[in-house]
Amino acid sequence: VIEERKHFLAVIILVVIGTVIYANSFGNGFVWDDFPLLVHNSRIRSLGNIPAMFLDLKGGGYRPLREASYALDYFFWGLNPWGYHLGNLLLHLLNAVLVYLIINRLFGRWKLALLVAIFFVSHPIATESVTWISGRRDVLTAFFFFLSLFLYLKSNRPSGGKIFLYLGSLTAFILALLAKEMAITLPLVIILCDYSFQLRKKSATFISWIKPYLPFLALSLFFALFFL
Repeated sequence: VIEERKHFLAVIILVVIGTVIYANSFGNGFVWDDFPLLVHNSRIRSLGNIPAMFLDLKGGGYRPLREASYALDYFFWGLNPWGYHLGNLLLHLLNAVLVYLIINRLFGRWKLALLVAIFFVSHPIATESVTWISGRRDVLTAFFFFLSLFLYLKSNRPSGGKIFLYLGSLTAFILALLAKEMAITLPLVIILCDYSFQLRKKSATFISWIKPYLPFLALSLFFALFFL
């Protein structure tokens, strides 16, 4: 119970800090790329167009999940920029919570995890991604990137449910790739975490060692070849 209260307190602190920092973005309107991506994009005005977004392979930058998220925003908010800013902020807050969970899992120290997450949620380098509606690609990718990493780390636990956590991690990785191609770096992060924190037992052969990474590496290679 005490441990749960610590985590709950950490989440509250992160939400309050992030909201206070970015609350002033709610009054901002559409700027720059927001117009071709949202305001003048008739495709986001119907949820029925979402499948077409994933099938459209023309042009540079295959990021259908971002466009699909705009369609969901339009369904709820129309062209009211307030709702789109809210979506970006919620994703950033969720990312901060995931950073907290990941660091706490790696180090087992909730105060250290909270400190790192506070640094993450308040660092000005994220300002453009959070306050610019077109920056949705970054906060959306980060969400599924962190979620995939967290689920993978949990799948290393000795208890049951490992296969479901592993498949959940793979699914989140695919969604991260569909939001922005920079997610192809995740397999390297996973391998480095396993190696640095000795999360896996030593394998007898190279095949048994690389086996858990193969689906991640294959997905990264596929997206690098066809969408970069």
